[in-house]
Amino acid sequence: FLHAYDQYELWRFVIRHIVAVQDEGAEMLIALDIDQRIFGSTVLRKDNWPNLLGDDILGGVNGVHSIDVDVPLVFDAPQALWTIRRCSAHFAGRRQAPAFWHGNGPWKPAWQGLRDRLAVSGCFPANVLQPGYNL
Repeated sequence: FLHAYDQYELWRFVIRHIVAVQDEGAEMLIALDIDQRIFGSTVLRKDNWPNLLGDDILGGVNGVHSIDVDVPLVFDAPQALWTIRRCSAHFAGRRQAPAFWHGNGPWKPAWQGLRDRLAVSGCFPANVLQPGYNL
């Protein structure tokens, strides 16, 4: 189930690479993007960022979790945790800005807010995306 363009691109690369490994003898590449250099997310695991997500951040959206996981995930982190520089969003907890942002799936107010801030900053063509845009 591919529910976002970033996942499509990831699986497209993986499948082509595995075919090349099997058919052409290419070296198998295995890497985890734990620093989110390629695919970033505004969903944060609360216990990974205790210094950024204090006790007043309840997890989920307004304290209600929208997916079934065994650790508290935060979907509505404060916008202060992201800065925008030359139309690239940067999470305060990481040094680099990812190439793609994962925004589909369960509603993520933090992603929607960041996307709207990028739109207001003029980072998208006016006829493609406006603040508050919904599919």
